[in-house]
Amino acid sequence: MAVHKVVEQSSTGAYSEYAGKANSAGTGDAGEFVILGANGKLDATVLPNGIGADAITATAGEALAAGDFVYVLANGTVMKADATTFAKRAMGYVIASVLNAGTATVFFDESNSALSGLTAGSNYFLSATAGLATLTAPTATGQFVQVLGIATSTTSLHVNIKEPILRA
Repeated sequence: MAVHKVVEQSSTGAYSEYAGKANSAGTGDAGEFVILGANGKLDATVLPNGIGADAITATAGEALAAGDFVYVLANGTVMKADATTFAKRAMGYVIASVLNAGTATVFFDESNSALSGLTAGSNYFLSATAGLATLTAPTATGQFVQVLGIATSTTSLHVNIKEPILRA
């Protein structure tokens, strides 16, 4: 796809094409034209603080697969969430795979688009299998039922994580 450009005139009067900036390094980029990135979205660096994805970066305490639901430990480390104990309840998700001790970007809202095999229109729950979402809520006594969101397609879950409920 062709990149859209504008024509600019230099202080000497010469004309040249200019494609704009897809990201910002700060005040030095003041007055620049902003363009969409290769993903068709604005880069978070061009947005004001507090605008953009609700996300954090944290160290992975284990290898994480794209799409895994995770919880955050008190020390800031992230681990795969599961329905076996309240402490491991889902708090967010990752959309990119991360090696153990790597830096993970954890998202807390929007859509988890790193999934597959979903049934559009169906609610999904946290699985007893670490990191995964399931169509079937856990049924075993002592496990937790936690709604993660609703599938909007076969590959995307609109995330709306609810508080877990203990099975008695």
